[in-house]
Amino acid sequence: MAIAKRGPDGASQLGRWLLGSTARRFGAAFAKRRGFSAKLAQFFAFEDTPDEPELGRLFYDLPPLSFASVQLILRKELRQYPPALFAHLDPAPLGAASIAQVHAATLHGGDQVTIKVQYPSVAEAIREDTALLRRGVGYLPRHQAFFAELMDELAARLEEEVDFTHEAHQTAWFAERLDIPHVSIPTVYLEHSTPRLLVASRLEGDHLGRAQFEHPEARDRAGGLVLRTFWRSFFSLGRVHADLHPGNLLFTPSGDVGLVDFGATKAVDPPFAALIARLFRGLLGDAPVNLFELAFEGGLLGQLSSEDADRVFETAVKPFFEWLLLPLKGPLFDFGAARGLARAGRSQFLRIVRSNPEPGLYRDLLFLNRTVFLLYSTLEQMGATIPARAILHEELQRREAPAPS
Repeated sequence: MAIAKRGPDGASQLGRWLLGSTARRFGAAFAKRRGFSAKLAQFFAFEDTPDEPELGRLFYDLPPLSFASVQLILRKELRQYPPALFAHLDPAPLGAASIAQVHAATLHGGDQVTIKVQYPSVAEAIREDTALLRRGVGYLPRHQAFFAELMDELAARLEEEVDFTHEAHQTAWFAERLDIPHVSIPTVYLEHSTPRLLVASRLEGDHLGRAQFEHPEARDRAGGLVLRTFWRSFFSLGRVHADLHPGNLLFTPSGDVGLVDFGATKAVDPPFAALIARLFRGLLGDAPVNLFELAFEGGLLGQLSSEDADRVFETAVKPFFEWLLLPLKGPLFDFGAARGLARAGRSQFLRIVRSNPEPGLYRDLLFLNRTVFLLYSTLEQMGATIPARAILHEELQRREAPAPS
């Protein structure tokens, strides 16, 4: 067996095989349960390896409900039979994820739409699972405050995700404000949507696992658009799509991008955005900055003594900052050649947590790290080569530009 061979990288080969094997087993088991369990399956997919590309389908290709069940849900939510609203409804779903599945349809007026149908009782199941995990946090020997904060953040995002009325308004909010050429956001039909049913215009493109780019330049352009979308949202809009994984992105052959599923969004605290802007200005060499003081301000050094803070900064925080700088060192960064970048960043961040008995992390830092790790993982899967430094620099400049009078 290949993984059993001895050699300098034998351990890493064994680790990759165990990771893939674990992801397949847990992914398949949890995916069938939907809801929070499927979210855990997506966590294992996030830890994907190049040898396990099929795990990425856990974001959009889970076992769907039967079409008969979908019709019953539509009848209940619409308070009328589906043919009264839809001239055509495709029985085969476009995708099925942890909370809902999506079908293509045509309204009687000719509009091409998608309908997002929430699984029965999934909201209640998610609330029960998160409550159970909250209780479990109390039994942890260390970092109870950190994990309690993490659970609060997770529960808040999941509560929003199961409210499709919230998603409808967030989708409309981003569609009105996010103006990036070749990036599309669907139009929501509020009059046909409910807390468990979302009807929206259908965008062109397909999920990453099915997308066929015309040429490598189209793939790279798409990757650049995804990265720019995140930083534009973070620095200029003050709110971000918090789930930029392959299931929520659509790609056309020419490299245009469609953003869907705005159920998980996050408002950015302005002082936190300013702190991150100062951090990247310093890392890019655009402005002098004391990284040690920024680490304290961000809560990375918690309540450590001066001596311990120096040690943790050198052994954990500084390597994390160096990781942040990796895609920004040159004019182009090849995410495809940097497999494991996202996983390495997450490991560096967890090293900071382990080095600190009770880290006083800036709450938004938890969400930012998760979102960036997920974004980088998506760019790795795309194999995109993009001008990450220039994109970040341009979005920082846009943030600091005076508002039009």
